[in-house]
Formats: sequence, C-alpha cells, structure tokens
Amino acid sequence: MPKDALDIIDTAVKIGLGALISGVTTYMITHKNHSNELSKESREKKSSILEFSVENIEPYFNAFESFISVIDGQLRLGNSPGLKTEAEWDEIDIWGDDEKLISTRDVKSITISRLNLIGLTELTEKLSLIDKVENEFRQQIIFDLKMPTHGELAGYRARFKKYKLLFYKELEVSFNSLYS
Repeated sequence: MPKDALDIIDTAVKIGLGALISGVTTYMITHKNHSNELSKESREKKSSILEFSVENIEPYFNAFESFISVIDGQLRLGNSPGLKTEAEWDEIDIWGDDEKLISTRDVKSITISRLNLIGLTELTEKLSLIDKVENEFRQQIIFDLKMPTHGELAGYRARFKKYKLLFYKELEVSFNSLYS
C-alpha cells in the first residue's frame, strides 16, 4: 500500500510540474506575442502619422515656394526692389499669394501636433526653421511693403530649400528607425 501511495504522489507531482511548466511557458509566449503585436501596431500608427505629415506639409511647402516664385517673377519683369505702395502690391495681387500661404498653416499646425504626439520633436524643430524664414519673408513683403533685392530673395529661397531638405532627411531617419 505504501508503494501505491508513493506512486500516486509521484504521478501527481509529475503532472503538477508538467502543468506548471506548460502554464508558465504558455504565459511567456502569449506575453511575448502580445508585446510584439503592440509594438507592430505602434510602428504602423507612427508610420501612418509620418505619411500624413508628408502629405499635409506639402501644400504649405508648395504655397511658400510659389510665393517666392511670384516675387522672383516680379523682379525679373523689372519691378525694382524697395518700398512699394499697397496699390502697387494690388496690381500684382500679392495679397492672394499671401492668403494661399496663410491658408496652409492650419494643416501645418495639425502636422506639428501629430509629430509631437509621437515624440518626433526633431521634425518639428526643422519646421520651425522654415517658419523663421517665412516670417522674415512676410515681414519684408507684407508688413514693410518692401520688394526684396535679388540677393535677399536668393537668401530666402536658399534657406527655405536647406531647411526643407533637413526636414526630409530627418523624416527619412525617423521612418527608417521605425523598422530598424
């Protein structure tokens, strides 16, 4: 009888240990799969926000480039640098080009908020550099009513292109880091 009792206890311990090992292993695998799934969903969401950012920042970039091109065109047509009257700006409808640029600011603001939400402040810092160029450009043209010189305009254009390129390079780094 004692041998039967020992066999029963031995079998019970083996079954218990097997169940414990199986349960712990199942828990660890399930936990790992859940963590991987959350990580995958996070990468997909960040990727989606990055794609949204590119799609929605482009109208702003295009409007700013267009505004610079309009001023460049006026300089090439012989419109001399220096102070202008509102009537002179009305003739070339500079206000319409400024309005197009301003109308893209809402989407740019949403883009910045979403980038900050996922912790990509490096990208928003690059956009703030472009904001500085835009503010200087608009200050001179819209508020001071002054046509820039060819050199000043070339400076605005060069800085804009440089900061835009920095933005796209940082965007590439951010996108690549999602899948590294």
